[in-house]
Amino acid sequence: MSPPFVLWTWTDDPARAAAADAAGVDLIGPDLETPGKSGRQAGLDTWISAHRADALPSIRRAVSRGRVFVRTDPLHAGSTARIEVALAGGGPTC
Repeated sequence: MSPPFVLWTWTDDPARAAAADAAGVDLIGPDLETPGKSGRQAGLDTWISAHRADALPSIRRAVSRGRVFVRTDPLHAGSTARIEVALAGGGPTC
């Protein structure tokens, strides 16, 4: 049996989160991974977000069907604080 098909999107915009939720997107949330990301992705055609943790409460309120998630930094000395900020904002971390 194949695993289920899961739709996800990165956003810190509550209106976009609500639209994604209404469209059936399963996982909705901001990409808060920033420290060292430009170095890890140097030379790659990738996107580095400017998302902010303070948008999490609004995202949480905008999503009723899907699940809110947060991408945080790789483990580092400040990980505990970053994860606590994400959890306080209303989203689990992935």
